[in-house]
Amino acid sequence: MSTTATNFDDGIAYEAWMGRWSRIVGEKFLEWLSPAEKLSWLDVGCGNGAFTELVYAKCAPSGIQGVDPSQEQLDVANSRASSKTIEYRIGAAQALPFDDKTFDVVAMALAINLPPDPKVAVAEMLRVTKSGGTVATYMWDIPNGGITMEPIRTALREMNINTPIFGEAITTPENMKELWENAGLNDVSLTQIEIDLSFKSFDDFWNSNTGMENTVVRAMKSLSDTEIETLKANLKSNLPTDSSGNICYRAFANAAKGLVP
Repeated sequence: MSTTATNFDDGIAYEAWMGRWSRIVGEKFLEWLSPAEKLSWLDVGCGNGAFTELVYAKCAPSGIQGVDPSQEQLDVANSRASSKTIEYRIGAAQALPFDDKTFDVVAMALAINLPPDPKVAVAEMLRVTKSGGTVATYMWDIPNGGITMEPIRTALREMNINTPIFGEAITTPENMKELWENAGLNDVSLTQIEIDLSFKSFDDFWNSNTGMENTVVRAMKSLSDTEIETLKANLKSNLPTDSSGNICYRAFANAAKGLVP
C-alpha cells in the first residue's frame, strides 16, 4: 500500500469531502487560539480557502494571505466571495514565498502531515512570523483513530487491508509537541479538538468519504465488487446510528501553538 502524499487538487471535491468538517474544527481551533484583531495572517496549505475564509470571517485580520501548491485549489479559493480581500498565491510549505518576519499569525490547517519534511515546513512558518507572533496548526490524530474516515479504515483492517496515511506519525500529540518545541518556539501548548460528525444516510456517509482520491479510495481499488459489498455491509452493521437514522460519530484533531522568540 503506497504512502505517498495525496494530491488534493480538486477543490470542489475536497469541499464535499472535508469542507464542512474543516470549518467546524477550524472554528474551535480559532476559539482556542483566541487571537487579537487587526493581525496579519498567513494560511499555509490553504487549499480551497475554507479555513482562510473562516479566519477572515471570525478574526477581523488586518490582512490575510493563503499559499498552496495547487493552482486548482486556489482557483476554487479565488471563486469565494471573500477572495477580494484575501490574497492567494502558489507556493510550497517548505519554501514559503514571503520575506522574513512578515506575519503576526501563521497557521496550517489539516496539512502538517503533507510536507515531505514537516521540520522544514515549521522552520519556514517560523521564519515568516514576526517576533512574538504565533505559529499554529491542527490535524486529525490519525494514529489514534481521529480522522473522519476512520470507520472505513477500521472495516478495511478487519479485511486485512491496511491504509497507512502519508506523514501520519507526526499527528500524535507527543510528536506535534516535539516538532513545535524543537523548532525553537516558546510557550508551546497543545489541545485536542473533538467534533461530532453526522451523515443523513449511509449513502451520504459513503459518498462523502469516497468521493475523491484518498487513502481508503486507493485501498479499495484492490477489492472485487463482492468485497466492496461486504465492506459496505460491515459498515452498515457497525456504524453508530441515532433514532432519526443519522450516522453519528466523533473525530478529533490535535492542535499546537507557540510564540516566535
